[in-house]
Amino acid sequence: MPEDKELKQSLDSLNNLLSEISQSLTVLSAMKVAEEFYSKEERMTFYKKYEQYQEQAEKARADLYDRPATKEMMDIAAEANKRVMECKEKHPALVTLYRNSR
Repeated sequence: MPEDKELKQSLDSLNNLLSEISQSLTVLSAMKVAEEFYSKEERMTFYKKYEQYQEQAEKARADLYDRPATKEMMDIAAEANKRVMECKEKHPALVTLYRNSR
């Protein structure tokens, strides 16, 4: 049935476009929130700190896989992950902007 195939392709295309629009609106709203509640300097400081926390968490996770894990290594990884999660919880708009700027 060629009509069903065309309909499916049209719906898939529409769904992709709607997804892109939704993503754009999410970023736009995060930008407005960030501009309203954070100065440019605060945003830049946050991005540097968040990036550092992410790098620490990634390194800690990689260390867990590279060699036998010790309790100390697991604690370090858990603490690093906790800092990343706290940033996501306390500053979701800034995290959204950070993720979409990369």
